[in-house]
Amino acid sequence: MTKYFNFVQDKSLILSQNNEKLLELQKHLRQTSGNPNLIVVSTNMRAGLDCTAANECFAFVDKNNKYQIGPETIHECFGALLERRLPHLRNIGSYNSEIIEKSTFKQLIEIFDEILDYADVYRPQAIGGDYKSTEHFKAVMVAAENHPTKTIFGYTKRFDILRMFKNKIPENMAINYSYGGKWDSQIKYNTKITKDVPTTFVITPQLWDIYEDSLIAKSKLPELEGIEVPLQKEKYDDYNFIVNRKSFGILIHGTQSKVTKERLNQKSIEVAPER
Repeated sequence: MTKYFNFVQDKSLILSQNNEKLLELQKHLRQTSGNPNLIVVSTNMRAGLDCTAANECFAFVDKNNKYQIGPETIHECFGALLERRLPHLRNIGSYNSEIIEKSTFKQLIEIFDEILDYADVYRPQAIGGDYKSTEHFKAVMVAAENHPTKTIFGYTKRFDILRMFKNKIPENMAINYSYGGKWDSQIKYNTKITKDVPTTFVITPQLWDIYEDSLIAKSKLPELEGIEVPLQKEKYDDYNFIVNRKSFGILIHGTQSKVTKERLNQKSIEVAPER
């Protein structure tokens, strides 16, 4: 089911409620919260084209429905792969992206206030996209402050924005930094920093030692030395980690091409030789 909101000079965003992960999360939260009417929604934007800080997973679908990757891409973008298979997702992302871009800051606040009037849990950019601007992120923050009983959770590769608003993000808004973006080289990851900036990593056999029996992964990357990241057991586990402000790993998913496999193997040789 998709719900359309019309407001602010006939502007609207398209909200998604038919994402399998979100439906399972909604079912889980209804059971654990005791609220049988709890609602979880998301918004999607354009994969890649609205991910201005993406690097290792940068990919997009062009106007000819052709899947394109960047020069640093080492694993496929699940959102872009879905857009190629389901063109209506790209259309929704383009529509939402245009609304966000053309709206004033005041209008953005009204948009996100309206979403949180309707939903109990909101996941921005569930499939594709990222925060388009500082004002976009700040408007979500203001709406969260206006709705203290609602929950906003998700990811961003915009570490510049997380750093800017580090001490101003409301308690009911939890956003993890998504490792693999253009800001990685400017961040020193150690126990303290990772706790201050909860981070999500893509777990790949080439760059991680994976222990299936304990569901723990240890990075082979020098900058992540000593960090242990729990792997997901349930599809909604990322919600639990994010709202509790914890770092965690997501097993690589989606079909990986020959090009990205070769690039990932080469990176593993360069930065994580066998020990």
